[in-house]
Amino acid sequence: MDIFGAPVINRRELVTPIRNKTTQIDRMLLDPLYNDRRFAGGDMHTIFLARGLVIKETEYGNTVDDLFYVYSDRLYGHYGDKAMKTAREAAKEKVGNYQSAAYFEQMLRNLENDETIKLGHILSGVNVATQYSYRVFGYSTEK
Repeated sequence: MDIFGAPVINRRELVTPIRNKTTQIDRMLLDPLYNDRRFAGGDMHTIFLARGLVIKETEYGNTVDDLFYVYSDRLYGHYGDKAMKTAREAAKEKVGNYQSAAYFEQMLRNLENDETIKLGHILSGVNVATQYSYRVFGYSTEK
């Protein structure tokens, strides 16, 4: 379940997740198209899983124990476009590679003003109603 109470559903794995935070993630996995068969029917897939973490299948989907989950669109709704843009720009300046888990980890740190955030899991999917792609971030924090 994400931090707002929505289930994190991941029905089947059809992609091999990246395990290194600095490795570039394929753009078609970060922002899948609505007609990508891997994401048909609203399926989402793990595109990043930090080394040492194990996915557990639960009633809420495939998640990792002890991580908080948040949907990317909920971040926009909570923080607003201006804060998201500022956090993304600062993350890109610090990390450089937009297509990496390290970038998204830094973006979350910027949004939450919390340098203890550790990103452990990224899922990606396509909303069947809107046909827009989204991501789900699983992270831990010492706060």
